Amino acid sequence: MSITQSRVAALSLIAAMSVVACGDDGDTQSGSSIANVEQAADRIYELTSHTRNETSCDDDGESVIDMTEERYFAPEVESFFGFPVATVASCMSPDQCRERRAEDNDDFPEWSVLVEEDSWISSRIPPFSDTPGDACSVLLQASTMVVDDGGGMVRIETRQYLIDGLFVDKEGFCNTDQLDSGNFDQYPCQSIEVYVGTYVEDL
Repeated sequence: MSITQSRVAALSLIAAMSVVACGDDGDTQSGSSIANVEQAADRIYELTSHTRNETSCDDDGESVIDMTEERYFAPEVESFFGFPVATVASCMSPDQCRERRAEDNDDFPEWSVLVEEDSWISSRIPPFSDTPGDACSVLLQASTMVVDDGGGMVRIETRQYLIDGLFVDKEGFCNTDQLDSGNFDQYPCQSIEVYVGTYVEDL
C-alpha cells in the first residue's frame, strides 16, 4: 500500500506513524485546547501503556507494551503555518531522548508521531484506477493527543478509518477534498492504537 495523498506536506517527513489532532472547531482537539498540547513541550515521558485494537475502535485493545522496546518519548512543539506542531520521538532512556533532539543526530526512533491541528494522511487501497470519475477508497489515519494534569500525562490515540464512495480526480488521484476533517468518526473505524505516558523530567 503506497501513500498517494496527504493533507499537509510535512507529513511525508514522518515515518512509522503520523498522528494528527482533529477537534470540533479550530480551538479544541478531543476536549483539549491546543495550548494544552503545548504543555508537553520539552518534557520527557515514560510510556506506561501501549495498546492496539486491529479489529475495531470500540476499546483500546490488548497491551503490546512488551513488544515496545523504546519506552520514553519527548514532544517537541514548533509552529507550522501558525499552528503548534508536536513531533514526538521515542527513545530508550531520558539521555537518549536528549541525544535524538540534537540537530546533528540521525538515529531514527522506534516510533514517531506528529500532532498537528487539522492534518491527516490517507493511503489508497485496491482496486486502483487512474481514470477520472472512477470510484476509489482510502484508509485514512488520524489521531489526537491529550495532555492532562498540567502536562503530567500524555495520551495519544491513532485511528484508521475506511472511507468509500470517493472518486478519482483528473490527475488520477483519489479525491479526498470532500472529507470532513473535524468529524472522522462518521466513517467506519478499522483500528486504534493508544500510547499513554507519564512525566519523568524536563528535557
